[in-house]
Amino acid sequence: MQRCVGSVTILLHSAVIRPASWSAAAGGDAGNVTVLGQSGGGMKILDLMQMPAADGLFHKAVVMSGVNAGVLSPIPYGSGEKLIRAILRELNIPEGNVEALEIVPHGELVRAYMKECPALYLANEYFGGGPQKNEYYCGVPSIHGFRPNGMDIPVMFGSVICEFDKETGPEDRTLSDESAVITRLQAKFGSRAQ
Repeated sequence: MQRCVGSVTILLHSAVIRPASWSAAAGGDAGNVTVLGQSGGGMKILDLMQMPAADGLFHKAVVMSGVNAGVLSPIPYGSGEKLIRAILRELNIPEGNVEALEIVPHGELVRAYMKECPALYLANEYFGGGPQKNEYYCGVPSIHGFRPNGMDIPVMFGSVICEFDKETGPEDRTLSDESAVITRLQAKFGSRAQ
């Protein structure tokens, strides 16, 4: 299994919520911890549930608008090797000299990434930023399923109204009449709307 920056980053998440780092003076109870994440933070909560290193660090979770099953963007597959090779080519760095990336100015690296990323995105290849399944992360739940320990954590899922609805205009965000909301949902989702 491959390591990638997105996977290494999620290791930091488990370090941040370690009870030993909390102050008892703040009134925290390390035996009754609820974590909450909204949007990208909600995705990080699901990531933590897929990490054995986070076992026992929290006991309940709230995920607000943080479920991405390929709706917002494709879930990237792969190890990131195609991304690295494309960036190396763009920067005229031989593949055997990956260490040369350490001295590339940030702006040049971003420019190379931004040039190569769209093609990888459209090909549903790994384009950076997200964790990949490896020895310390059990993978995106919508692809790999929840690991057994994650199944024991009560989770409340919610949504921020219209966060992911890119098709409606501002006037649609003020629907307060339940029948108007149901009519809108039925028009968009047909028989799947309830």
